[in-house]
Amino acid sequence: DTFIAVCLEALPFLALGLCIAGLLKSFVPDDLVMRLLGRESSWISSPIKGALLGTPIPLCSCSVIPVVTSLKRQGANKGSLTAFLVSAPETGADSLSLSYALLGPVMLFARLISALVTAVTTAVAVMAFTGKDIPAEPAENCGCCGGGQTEQKSCCGGTQGTLWQRFIGGQRHAFTMLLDDTFKWMMGAFILTAVIRTYVPMEIFSGYSYGFWAMVLTVVIGFPIYICASASTPIAAGLLLSGVSPGVALVFMLAGPASNVATVAVVKNMMGKTAAVVYVLTISIVSIIAGLTLNALVDMYNWDIIAQASHTHIMSQEISIIISVFVVLCAIKPMRPYLGLVKS
Repeated sequence: DTFIAVCLEALPFLALGLCIAGLLKSFVPDDLVMRLLGRESSWISSPIKGALLGTPIPLCSCSVIPVVTSLKRQGANKGSLTAFLVSAPETGADSLSLSYALLGPVMLFARLISALVTAVTTAVAVMAFTGKDIPAEPAENCGCCGGGQTEQKSCCGGTQGTLWQRFIGGQRHAFTMLLDDTFKWMMGAFILTAVIRTYVPMEIFSGYSYGFWAMVLTVVIGFPIYICASASTPIAAGLLLSGVSPGVALVFMLAGPASNVATVAVVKNMMGKTAAVVYVLTISIVSIIAGLTLNALVDMYNWDIIAQASHTHIMSQEISIIISVFVVLCAIKPMRPYLGLVKS
């Protein structure tokens, strides 16, 4: 029953996030991010652009890697690459909507602001220790640019067609490819959340779930674990409801998705060992500072985070059931032709 309740809370907001991601896919040109990040090499504006552009894009720690590799080939500097590499896995339209659904508005804004600050600070630190620029690599020429390409898809332009065709194409992409990337992790996270809510008493965390060392332990535990931003959200909600402080939950959502082993290996390969060390240390330090700050604000203003995490949603149970069943059906590949998610 607890598992079903968690699914009904989260899946409708996951669907909302996927819809937003589909709109981004439909109407944002494929090369827009590359063009914006590749032009700027300022100490401040470059990291800010990278952080802002990475925030709404639903990329996990693995799916962000080919995007960053492509940005590097377009000549993007270390600041924009690093900020994008931090903010994209830490946030995303889907994870932010889940944050509101499972954690409430205070944790949503704390996560968003902290992710932006972490991304910009990490980028500035990496540039300060290793320099601003990466030697540009020539982009691969696929032969379709400037050659009278008339097909609906090209490597240089994205999906073409009417507004309706682009909208449908983006939603198909979101509810198939993006859902495939996250669904199994989400289900695992929902199961773990249900177990925590059901079997873990709140008192078990009371002695060691609040201060600095609890956050350090969270960073250490999160480093070897691959977890995307969306999957980290229900786990953080389960920990929060079991007695973990809001600051520790925030550190888990910040450090886990952005500083896992795979991402750090990519940073080392692209920017060098020093950049990788600075990357990990800065994310860890800023995440802990964000967690301590959130705990201080919660104490100062007496915010009831638990009540917000248990708030009643504006969506009726019937609508939640319908949307949740639709998302589950979308995740079952043989059902997709019947849902119009596969081109005939």
